[in-house]
Amino acid sequence: MRNKPIRTQFILVFLSFMILLILCMTAGNLVLLKPFYIWTQTRELEQLSNKLVQENDLEGTAFGALVEEAEYHYQASIDIFDTNGNGLFNSKEDGEEMGHGRRLMKEPFSSKEMSQLDKGGTVTKVHEEFEHNTVNLTVYRKLPDGNIIAITTGLAASEKSVGILNRFLLIVCGLFLLVALVTAIRFATYFSKPIVRLQQLAHRMTLFDFSRGWQEHRRDELGQLGEDMNKLSDIIGSFTRELKEKNEQLEAELERKDRLEQTRKLFVSNVSHELKTPIALIQGYAEGLRQNVNDDAESRTEYSEVIIDEARKMNELVRELLLLSQLEAGQASYYPEPFDLEGSILKTIQRLRKLYSPEQVQFEFEFQPGLGWVIGDEAKINQVINNYMTNAAYFTLKPGVVSVSMTEHNGSARVAVFNSGNSIPEDEMPQIWESFYRADKARTRTDNRTGLGLSIVKGIMDMHGTSYGVYNTNGGVVFWFDLRLAEEGKLQ
Repeated sequence: MRNKPIRTQFILVFLSFMILLILCMTAGNLVLLKPFYIWTQTRELEQLSNKLVQENDLEGTAFGALVEEAEYHYQASIDIFDTNGNGLFNSKEDGEEMGHGRRLMKEPFSSKEMSQLDKGGTVTKVHEEFEHNTVNLTVYRKLPDGNIIAITTGLAASEKSVGILNRFLLIVCGLFLLVALVTAIRFATYFSKPIVRLQQLAHRMTLFDFSRGWQEHRRDELGQLGEDMNKLSDIIGSFTRELKEKNEQLEAELERKDRLEQTRKLFVSNVSHELKTPIALIQGYAEGLRQNVNDDAESRTEYSEVIIDEARKMNELVRELLLLSQLEAGQASYYPEPFDLEGSILKTIQRLRKLYSPEQVQFEFEFQPGLGWVIGDEAKINQVINNYMTNAAYFTLKPGVVSVSMTEHNGSARVAVFNSGNSIPEDEMPQIWESFYRADKARTRTDNRTGLGLSIVKGIMDMHGTSYGVYNTNGGVVFWFDLRLAEEGKLQ
C-alpha cells in the first residue's frame, strides 16, 4: 500500500479538525443556544425582580423607573396578581387603575411552586400563545404584601434571531473553511517541503550519493536537522571514500600478491627448465670422463669443453638471476656519475661486429653533435646497451640492419636501437619485460639466451628513474631509453 505524503496527511488532518469544529459549533447553536438564551434571560429577569421587590411602592417614582427599564432594556412587561390570580397591575395598560386590570394568571401554581415562592424564590415558566404565534418567558416572585409579580418577555424574536444566526454561521464557516483549506495547503507545502527534501537527502545517502546536501536556510528544528544531515553526510562520505580507497588498495595488493605468486611459480619453473639441461649435461659428461668412455685426448678435451661451456652458461644464468633479484628487491648497487655514453655505444658496436659478418648484420650509428656525457651507473647502462643491441642483432632478419641513434629529447639523451625484421604484436609488448619471456617462443640451447635481458633492462632503468620503451616502425622494431644529460654534455 502506497504511503500518503505528509503534505496530504497534514491537509486532511487540518480539514478534519476544522470540519469537526464547525459541526460542533453548529450543533451547539442548534441544541444549546436556545437553553442558554433562556437561562440568560431568566437570570436577568430574576435580577429585575429583586429590584422590584425592594421597591414595593407601585406609586413611587423608583418603581416607575424600573418599569421603564423593563420595557426598554429587557423588552419585558410587568404584571401583579393577587393570590387568586386576578390582575392588579399591568405595565402596558397605562390607563387602568390598580385593581381594575383585565389580565388573569394563565396557569395556577403547584404546591411545590407555591412553596418556592413563599420561601422568596422564583418560578420560571414558558408560555406558548398560539393565537399570537409567540412564546413568552415569565418569571414569578411573591411580593412582601403577598401579591405575585410576573415579569414576561417574548422569545419568538430570539428564536428567529437564533435561526438567522445559525444560517449566517454556516455561511461564515463555509467561507472560513475555504480560506482554511487554502491556508492549510500553503502551510502544508511550506512545512512538508523541507521534510521531503530531507527524505530525498537521506535516500541519496542510502545509495552512497553524497554529492548534494541541505541548501535551505531555516532557523527552526528542520534547519538544524538539515545542517546535522549535512555533517552526517560529510562524515559518512569521508568514511565511505576512505573505505573505498582502502578496499581498492587491498584489492590491488591482493592482485599484486597473486601476480607475484604466479610470477614466482613461473620463475621457479623457468629456472628449473634452464638449469635442468646444463646440469644433466655436466653430470653425463663428468660420468663419461670418470669412466674413461673415450681414452683418446681429443674426446676428453671435447667432454671437458662441454662441461666448461655448460658451467659458463649456468654461471651466466645465476649471475643474471642474482642481479635481477637485487634490482627487484632494491638492493643492487647504484653509482651514478657522468660518463661518455657515446663511447660505450661504440665499444658495444665494435664487439658485435666481430660476432656478425657484414653480409649478416650491418651496424649503423648516428649521434647528434653536442651529446655524449650523461649521468648514470656506467656499468649497468653498458649492460642495457648490450642487451638491447644483442637482442636487435639476434632478431634481425638476415641480412639485416641494426641502427643506433642518440638525440636530445626534453633535456635528456635518448638512445634508440632499431633492427630490421618482424614487428612485435601489440598485445605482447607489455609481456616482453617479464622474466624468461621470449617473443619467438622458441627455446633453443644454441642461442645462449636466458630470457632475462629485458627484465634486467627494466630493473636498471627503473633504478635510474628515467623512461624506456619499445614501438614498432616501418620494417622493424625500436627499443629506446633516456638518460639525464651531464652539464658538459648539454647542447650549446
